[in-house]
Amino acid sequence: AALKGTSDMCSRESLVDVARSVRIPTLIITGTSDPLMPPAYIREEVLAYFPHARVVQLPCGHEIPYEMPAETAWLLEAFLAGVQGCRATLAVPDPVKT
Repeated sequence: AALKGTSDMCSRESLVDVARSVRIPTLIITGTSDPLMPPAYIREEVLAYFPHARVVQLPCGHEIPYEMPAETAWLLEAFLAGVQGCRATLAVPDPVKT
């Protein structure tokens, strides 16, 4: 079911079209042994649309959060902390307080 959901999601909208519209800080975490999005594909295809993205390669496959959960969490926390530090220059609105 999960694979079908992923396939359906990817067939609805081109990832290239989505990537062209991204104008926010971006972190790309890739696995060195990822058979679906190998490092060469990330370098040659994906980074063309995210020229300012931060890229981290971990020694794993495609299921990065499952294969390396602690490292993934640390990378996300560090990245988001950096984004929070740049809040004023990014003009990111404060969350609505309820």
